[in-house]
Amino acid sequence: MEISKEKLAELGVQHKRELVLRLKESMYGFK
Repeated sequence: MEISKEKLAELGVQHKRELVLRLKESMYGFK
């Protein structure tokens, strides 16, 4: 349980970082 929760948390953080990077790229692209 602990390992799976940690892995899920890591995946969530990585996914959020990817989304933020994509949003920044799109915003800079539009600007």
